[in-house]
Amino acid sequence: MSRGRLVAGLNYRSRNLIDMSVPNILLRDISELQVFCASNVNDAQSAPVQMFSVLPGRSFASPSLRRSGRLGAEESNRDRTRFVFDLADYATTFQANTPRIPTDDESAYIRLRGLLRSGEVTDFGPIVCVPPYDFLSVTHPIFTCSGNAPDLDSGGVIPDTLSTGAMNIHLPYFAQTTNVQNLSSAVGGSNLFLTFSPGCSPTIIRPGEQVNITGGAAPEFFLAGESGTPLFTIRCALVNQG
Repeated sequence: MSRGRLVAGLNYRSRNLIDMSVPNILLRDISELQVFCASNVNDAQSAPVQMFSVLPGRSFASPSLRRSGRLGAEESNRDRTRFVFDLADYATTFQANTPRIPTDDESAYIRLRGLLRSGEVTDFGPIVCVPPYDFLSVTHPIFTCSGNAPDLDSGGVIPDTLSTGAMNIHLPYFAQTTNVQNLSSAVGGSNLFLTFSPGCSPTIIRPGEQVNITGGAAPEFFLAGESGTPLFTIRCALVNQG
């Protein structure tokens, strides 16, 4: 469900190795694919840190993986741009109020941006959640994250869809049970707009309220505030079997 968006698919995750790829059809006018990362969704939305860049149609391996010869699972590179990397090659030390690249035992939030042949850059693609290396050791792991939804300042109007200006979070696998809570204050807080697919009209979660979904198949989230930046939290059980 990329709809032409610059979003990387997670092929494989293990200790000190993340294997991701992008269909080349999404990179037709791009001369360089830039890969950014952050340690939380807020930094991924507003100020992700660049790790490396990849030429479209090529494969990339980070320095430690090139030295060790570890190139991930057997994956066809046909019509795909692939990058395999170890977060330890790029992790940055913690500094308060400063975006950073996490270590291998933490969740990472990956975003892509393209350098066009004209020299301009594209908008950032969606935020792709990459869990810690040992997260996928059970069949239904629980993924969690929290952040602030961007302010759409909609003037009391419910948008037809959530697109430009919204936060778009992609899960590594489908979620079968999902809970999203608007943690903003019940007095003076902002409504939270939420949808699970592009092009859909959002549902509304009022301040202090939550929505629970069981038996659905949510691949991604679009979130935005009506008149502020409401704090939200997501808890979902992912389907890791097959």
